Amino acid sequence: MSGLRTLHYASRDPFAGSVDMLRRTPYLSRKLIKVFEPPDPVLEAVIMTLAVESILHHNHDRYSVVMDTWETLVPRGVQLGRALYHSGELRRMREAGGAAAKTFNWLVNQVK
Repeated sequence: MSGLRTLHYASRDPFAGSVDMLRRTPYLSRKLIKVFEPPDPVLEAVIMTLAVESILHHNHDRYSVVMDTWETLVPRGVQLGRALYHSGELRRMREAGGAAAKTFNWLVNQVK
């Protein structure tokens, strides 16, 4: 509706991503919107890792169904997010005030 004609996204999320809406909504399905799926599996896994660890960190156990679905799409990201939550590694990095770029690079190495 906004005139958007190209959409690039970095991580799949069937619950909140809404790319499916472009295909299922009659109005939007008539628009010529080019959609590009995640181009980089490592970036997608890092994003998913952060999402999972954050949800668990905030005690949102009710999202287990969401995370189980995410795991079918980005297994490494979900598994790493759960592992980092249980180990407390990202929590310690946050508490230490670590630089975002350093944390991101560290996560990239964990995913690979």
